Amino acid sequence: MTDNKQQEKSEEEKKKEANRNFALEMNKDENLKNLAAVYMIEQGDWGENIKSAAENSLYWTSIQEGMKYLNPETLKESREEEQRYTGSIKEKDILKDNFATFQTNLQYMKVNDVLNDIGANPDEKYGNEYVGELMKKDKKVGEGVLGLHQQAFGYNKVSESAKNYAGGLVEAVNENGLEKITKGDKNSK
Repeated sequence: MTDNKQQEKSEEEKKKEANRNFALEMNKDENLKNLAAVYMIEQGDWGENIKSAAENSLYWTSIQEGMKYLNPETLKESREEEQRYTGSIKEKDILKDNFATFQTNLQYMKVNDVLNDIGANPDEKYGNEYVGELMKKDKKVGEGVLGLHQQAFGYNKVSESAKNYAGGLVEAVNENGLEKITKGDKNSK
């Protein structure tokens, strides 16, 4: 291999690693994770209690902490006659954008990064391959990695939401007393 080809390959690897590091850092953000999870939960068949728990413990927390992952195109598309502040932003679009960003980031990561994110052991065969490149080489395995991540991530966030919901119930009883909670008695406690 000539020096130019080696240098080009080295530059390409540097770009891949820079993209990977950016994606890894971005996907560590709890607000991005929470908003992506709420979208997944709303699209699934989790039941109203879980959806409500996800809204209360994941969605509102992340919305209140800031909206740095709001896609500017969503804002622009909501404008009426190109006028700023005239359109309406749909919350569903915010969630959808965050989910898409979260999923896209996974493709810039290596397989072992994705496995590590869900607590799985590293894979010797595919571990050092970028998920996006693996999708091109072996679509079934690449889609499998993304599917496994999505399932594990989703169940973890549902579990977190349910735990927060249960904690809220206990807190309400502790703060207000059993009778007030169960009977709705405003004079109790």
